[in-house]
Amino acid sequence: MNAKNPNASPKAPNYRLRRVGVAAGLAAVIGAGISIGEAVSGDDSKKAPAVPTEVRDYVTQPGDTEFSIASRAFPNKDPRETEKIVDDAADKAAGADIKPGNLPPFLQLELPADSAIGTLVTPQPQTTETISPEQRGGTVRPAPTTTH
Repeated sequence: MNAKNPNASPKAPNYRLRRVGVAAGLAAVIGAGISIGEAVSGDDSKKAPAVPTEVRDYVTQPGDTEFSIASRAFPNKDPRETEKIVDDAADKAAGADIKPGNLPPFLQLELPADSAIGTLVTPQPQTTETISPEQRGGTVRPAPTTTH
């Protein structure tokens, strides 16, 4: 019994304390789970850039279609299944979604290395380094100043 509230249970403060403890523990477990999940799945923005793999460069010719390239690039596979690979490569090369059918001539496609057509190459990683004028051999001029 409680002097302020005769109907209150004598152990009421213990329940409140226990609930607060459970809530705090649950929050800690959830926080740890999120941290572990990020470590396991990995955040791609924090990883080192992927090492480029070999691809085959193929330049489209007038009259080429996704189906005709897929038939020649993967002769031992059903071209209906490999046509998607060629379509994705064409979209990437054009920088936009290309309608199925005749591909634009002279479009450079990057096909998988196991394809039967094209030239085998290893793409060079893109660098975003800036080169100072001194490194280029140029001269550095001071910025113009204005007086009012």
